[in-house]
Amino acid sequence: MDAIGLEKAKKIFAEEAKDMGLDLISVKAKQSKDGEILEVFIDKDYAIDMKTIEEYTDRVSPKLDEIVELKDPYFLDISSGGSEREIPYGDVKKLIGHYLEVKVKKSGETLLAKAEEVDEENKLHLLYFIKGRKKKVVLSSDEIESIHMGYKA
Repeated sequence: MDAIGLEKAKKIFAEEAKDMGLDLISVKAKQSKDGEILEVFIDKDYAIDMKTIEEYTDRVSPKLDEIVELKDPYFLDISSGGSEREIPYGDVKKLIGHYLEVKVKKSGETLLAKAEEVDEENKLHLLYFIKGRKKKVVLSSDEIESIHMGYKA
């Protein structure tokens, strides 16, 4: 994909995301066996829905068609930011009540825990279970290696 065309496309994606109150996670051009793919990840407070993705797609598609540098055929793939991406510590307040996978620096263990609160000292309170027994832990940002969305079966 032409570098100038990709930069113009990125600008469109960013402007429309901002206008709709969305987070633009990433924009990548990649090659597949079926042709070139323009892959775009967006989100809104880790809870984007299909209707919003469709609206965003409807807004960006006609503008992309106007970019003359995007003359070669490509597939446009717009989807949510994905549950696998790492969550910045500053965003955990948005996820109170949700399960998170939290990797602890000191022990190296990964906890599947429910985020209960972020207190006035900016410490994350987590609730999890070990062999059916309730455990609570309070961690500061410097004690956490990574945070991802977690799912309780």
